Amino acid sequence: MKYLVTGGAGFIGSHVADLLVKGGHEVVIVDDLSSGTKENIHSKATFEKCDIRDEECMRAVFEKYRPDFVYHFAAQLSVRKSVEDPVFDAQVNIIAFIHLLNLSKEFLVKKVIFASSAGTVYGDKEELPVPETVDTRPECPYGISKLAMEKYAYYYYLTYQLPYVALRFSNVYGPRQNPHGEAGVVGIFTERMLEGKECFINGDGETTRDFVYVDDVADACILALDEEVIGEYNISRGVQTSVNTIAELLVEYTEYGKEVPHREAKPGEQRYGEYDSTLYQEKTGWSPDIDIKTGLKQTVEWFQKHK
Repeated sequence: MKYLVTGGAGFIGSHVADLLVKGGHEVVIVDDLSSGTKENIHSKATFEKCDIRDEECMRAVFEKYRPDFVYHFAAQLSVRKSVEDPVFDAQVNIIAFIHLLNLSKEFLVKKVIFASSAGTVYGDKEELPVPETVDTRPECPYGISKLAMEKYAYYYYLTYQLPYVALRFSNVYGPRQNPHGEAGVVGIFTERMLEGKECFINGDGETTRDFVYVDDVADACILALDEEVIGEYNISRGVQTSVNTIAELLVEYTEYGKEVPHREAKPGEQRYGEYDSTLYQEKTGWSPDIDIKTGLKQTVEWFQKHK
């Protein structure tokens, strides 16, 4: 089988591409290298440098390789950027995705699997963990764009019988995470601690997130190829971990030797995050195997080798 992986030089996409190559498949990676790196690209994968907004470039890729399946991870990833420039966010995350769906329909792709966001499509919820059945009420343009992608994918499935899977990731962390820009707290803290730089915790540090290790996420992405898996699914551990706990563990694992001070909380930041992935686990047999301590240790080891 032939697989097209957009954003395949990035964090999650490169891990998925590695598994596909390991499975003996032909893998074509499309990435503009705006946040991903060539070092993340498997030596046996084919690379095409292309901005997903470039319709001519993307059409040329589809015509040349005619993929059987499409994994879509290329995106505008920053919540803050989406607030500052919602038009740009929509151009990258919605308009480019519609073009991708059109190409997938035209070239008879068997399924489109793409990254959505549990942390933003639901909005703040009082009852945790959050299942897929609750109302989706995103509170930022990034969450709106991810939800719009899901709705367009459903439309193409309903109208043109193009199967899709939207994987609503919680907070993914692990090796290859970009510690710059709109990065997760694990990537930021790990790099700064290893370099001996100052780190800060916003607010009281009791804000929680549902952290899931990237290898577990990549496994979930591969299982989405099952023809019976269609629709939207949470991909998470279903465990809350506070920022204070993350900081304490990373101080130990990086041998940072300093305290991490607190500073003023960022306005509008989601307070708690925990998501129920039971539906996907029952559907596919997937289970997130890596606990937070093991995952953080492995992340630190990777950053130490690559800093």
